[in-house]
Amino acid sequence: METQNMKAFVLALCLAVFVATCWAHGPEPAASVTDPAAPAVNAIKNAGNAVKDAATPAVNAAEEAGSAAKDAATPAATAVRDATAPAAHAAAEKSESFAQWAYDKLSSGFGLRSADEKTIAQNAKMDAGEAMHAAEQRVEESFDSTKHKVGEAYESAKKAATENGKKK
Repeated sequence: METQNMKAFVLALCLAVFVATCWAHGPEPAASVTDPAAPAVNAIKNAGNAVKDAATPAVNAAEEAGSAAKDAATPAATAVRDATAPAAHAAAEKSESFAQWAYDKLSSGFGLRSADEKTIAQNAKMDAGEAMHAAEQRVEESFDSTKHKVGEAYESAKKAATENGKKK
């Protein structure tokens, strides 16, 4: 317990020294006293504003380039989604036919062949629809991921242009 008391004492002492140091000059300086750093502060502010003004065209150009890249990538991502759609449908059809084949083999092996054929077809159709829906979701997720990455690239280009403008 002594260690905790010592820590609390040291913390209180540091706080007291900090408060005393900050309040030594009062909350407001006298009106007759001028700040010797004021000209330097103003010069730094003016230089900062000049850098900001000089960097603005570069930032705007980077924003436009990023926006153009994003606009250019959107049709590409859409094309990828559209190009993979037939593959997703084909996979769903193959899944349906495999499911039907497997069901036929199992039901004939167990003597369940007399089951209602309409129910079997409906179940296979539902399974195929679920497989197709899952494939479509994967394509949409891929599209969204591509779109997100393009947005990140845009932000990265914007940040790089901003930093480049600040360095000049």
